[in-house]
Amino acid sequence: MNWLDIVILIVISIFAFLGLKRGLIKEIISIFAIIGGILAGVIFYSSLGDIIIKSNFIKNEAIASVCGFILIMFFTFVLIKLIGYVLTKIVGTLKLNWFNRICGGCFGTIKGVIISFLIIAALGFFLSEKEPPFKNSFFVPYIKESLSILKEIIPDEFDENLQKARKLIQEKGIKAAIKEVQKVKETYLEKNGKEKESKK
Repeated sequence: MNWLDIVILIVISIFAFLGLKRGLIKEIISIFAIIGGILAGVIFYSSLGDIIIKSNFIKNEAIASVCGFILIMFFTFVLIKLIGYVLTKIVGTLKLNWFNRICGGCFGTIKGVIISFLIIAALGFFLSEKEPPFKNSFFVPYIKESLSILKEIIPDEFDENLQKARKLIQEKGIKAAIKEVQKVKETYLEKNGKEKESKK
């Protein structure tokens, strides 16, 4: 067991403990609250922005839209959290709290494994798989195997670009990778600009 294994063990243990403490309902509600808040903000921010402008509270359209997004996201987040609180209380009265907590611990463990995988993936941009942290790790092979299903979901083109970026960072450093991204961005903007001009 090396330092990377210790980090993975700490991450999984923390998420498992938090899941056990909060319970499954709160764990799931937390995710839904964040996703739901963002989605609601994206869908309804312009409508609330218009209301804010008409009320003469804020006259700048951009600022009104941003405020609309933040307000909708916040209230949606709070509303979903309140629903989770009520559901947790109901489960408690049904004497299913122990089941809720055990399931929460399992869910938290899965979250910990996913976070550990992201840490491994991030380190993979800077370290080769032959380096000691990966080569001598006890947990890394198991985590990669348990989340191998993600490779089936990720498009081949995205995976290829990811591998190219990883190779570039390892060989030439992160600055070279940033320059490459800027080149791709400039090419895309130039191409997009030409397409718009041709449509006119």
